[in-house]
Amino acid sequence: MRRLLLIGAVVLGTVLAGVAVATRAAESDPAPTVKNDATAPVLRTDLVDTKTVTGTVRFADQRTLTAVRAGTVTAVASAGTVVKAGHSLYSLDRMPTVLLRGSVPMYRTLAPGVPDGPDVAQLEAGLRALGHGAGLTVDRRFTAATARAVRAWQARLGVPATGSVGVERVVFLPQDVRVVAAAVTVGARVRPAAGLLTVGSTQRVVTIRVDVADQHLLGQGAEVTVRLPGGVDVPARIDEVGLVAAADGTADSADDGGTDVPATISAELGLDDQSKVQVPDQTPVVVALRSQTRAGVLSVPVEALLAMREGGYAVEVVQAGTARTVPVRVGMFAGGRVEITDSDLTEGAQVRVPAS
Repeated sequence: MRRLLLIGAVVLGTVLAGVAVATRAAESDPAPTVKNDATAPVLRTDLVDTKTVTGTVRFADQRTLTAVRAGTVTAVASAGTVVKAGHSLYSLDRMPTVLLRGSVPMYRTLAPGVPDGPDVAQLEAGLRALGHGAGLTVDRRFTAATARAVRAWQARLGVPATGSVGVERVVFLPQDVRVVAAAVTVGARVRPAAGLLTVGSTQRVVTIRVDVADQHLLGQGAEVTVRLPGGVDVPARIDEVGLVAAADGTADSADDGGTDVPATISAELGLDDQSKVQVPDQTPVVVALRSQTRAGVLSVPVEALLAMREGGYAVEVVQAGTARTVPVRVGMFAGGRVEITDSDLTEGAQVRVPAS
C-alpha cells in the first residue's frame, strides 16, 4: 500500500516549516472523510518574496553651515525650526545671516561693479520675492536698481544700508530648510569655519545599506515598504543608489594574512506619504526590499503541502466532505503561501489545511 507522509519540515534547498506529521491510505483506498481540519481555497495571486534590512529616517540634503567670520552668537535657529527664504538662520554680533533661494553658494561680496554672474541673479530674484523689486530686473548684472533694492532690504533687517552684500550676510540654498541640529548656543564665541547649524530639506528620506551581494535588489525606482516604529507601513521607492561600495565592519584576519571585510552599498528611499512619517531625525526603521515577484500564479498555504514518501509533493482537494490527493509541483514560497504548477488544480478549489 502506497502511503504519503506529512512532515513538519520539508527541505527545498531551505527548510520549509509548518507541515503536520501524518499518514494516509493510497488512492485505491476509500477517500477519507474530512472532519476537524480546515480548508483554504486555491488562489491566483501575486507572490512577492522580500528581504528586510534596517534603515534610518533623516531629513534629505543635510549640510553643515559654518561661520564665515569670528564673532559672538547672538541668535540661532533651534533644532526643528523650519527657516524660510528671507528669514535669519543665525546672528553673529547682532548681524543676521539670511537664507535666500539659489543653487550657487555665496562666495563673494556682491556690490556695484562686481562682474556679472548667476549669484547676482539669485540675489535679485530673492529681493523681488521679498517685495523689493520696484524697477529691478532679474539678470546677472549688479545695477543701481540692485543696490537700491539691497538698501531697502537692509533697512528692513535693521542693519547698515550699504547697498552691498557680504558673504556673511546670505546663505543661498535651493529650498527652505529644517534645522536638524544646532552646534552652538547664544553667547558662544566662534571662529571662522566653526560649525553652527546642520540643516536639511523639510522632506524626510530613509537611508539603508545592503551587502554588495544584494545589490541587485536596489533597482532605481523599485517599490519598497518602510515599517516605522509602532508597526505603521509606508510605501517608498528607491531614489538613489550609491556608486561606490564601502567597507563595513571589522576585517577578520586569517592565518595566511588574508582579510575578509564586508562591503555594503548605500541607497536613499523617497517616501510616498510624508504625513505618516512624523518621527525624529535618525529614527531606525525596517525596510522590506522585493527580491522576487511571481505575478498571477496559483498558490496554496504552505501548511497544505504533503511530502510524498517517494518524492515530490501533493495537496488534498476537499469536495463534498471527502478528500483526494493531487500531485503538484511547487515554485516560489512567499508570505506563507507556495506557488503550485503542473497540476489539474483550478482557482477556487478547496485544499485541506491540517489543524494545528
